[in-house]
Amino acid sequence: HDTEHDTRGQTAGEPATEHVLDAGPVPVVRIDRGGQVTWHGPGQLVAYVMLDLRRAGYGVRELVRRLEQSVIDLAAGYGIDATGANSITQTGAITQAASAGAASFITGGGVITLTNASNDFTGAVSFTNTGANNVSVTDANAIVLGASSVGTGTFTVNATGANSITQTGAITQAASAGTATFTTGAGAITLTNASNDFTGAVSLNNSGANNVSVTDANAIILGTSSVGTGTFTVNATGANSITQTGAITQAASAGAATFNTGAGAITLTQSNSF
Repeated sequence: HDTEHDTRGQTAGEPATEHVLDAGPVPVVRIDRGGQVTWHGPGQLVAYVMLDLRRAGYGVRELVRRLEQSVIDLAAGYGIDATGANSITQTGAITQAASAGAASFITGGGVITLTNASNDFTGAVSFTNTGANNVSVTDANAIVLGASSVGTGTFTVNATGANSITQTGAITQAASAGTATFTTGAGAITLTNASNDFTGAVSLNNSGANNVSVTDANAIILGTSSVGTGTFTVNATGANSITQTGAITQAASAGAATFNTGAGAITLTQSNSF
């Protein structure tokens, strides 16, 4: 469009300016279709898709996905990296050389599933997604988690064997997220970044004389956890609570279990075995 303008749909005889609070210098154009107000500006490209979904053989959800992907593909042709509600998955292992740089996986409202048992990330691994979409990763060796911001789905990290789970950046879950589960064998779990914000229950699992520690900048909810003989330390900074939705089980003759917060309640009343 060469000039900015509003278009006003025709709805039940309402006056043309019913839904235009302040058009300012922008002209209001009355048209003969439904709807209320649509704003058009210079350089805007509008496309209307007309097709028979039954004949095409798919529904509205798939139509929206294909429209979105077509825009992403078009943008890519102009050198623009556009992301949408798309998944990141794998069919083969990802292997980084020793002491590699960060591995970052970023999408919009899509799942991230990197669970090949032979993955070997040697740099910090970061995840970004949104919405109710799960994120899961497996590493055949130790895994270092970089700064990650994930949606309301579950967040699952597995380091197979006697390997550690650590972090170099904060992990942030969207409000009311699913469980965050961290599982390894005979390795330490150290998630003590002061800016972590877990909003789902946090489950921690390891074995042997290996310490487990987790910090949350806000309240923390502990999920079902089974840990070895090392120490078990939970910190909720500030005036935040420490609660649980599942039992915490330490192996026989384990080290101290310590729960620290400020002016917040500590409620650990499940069938725990410290």
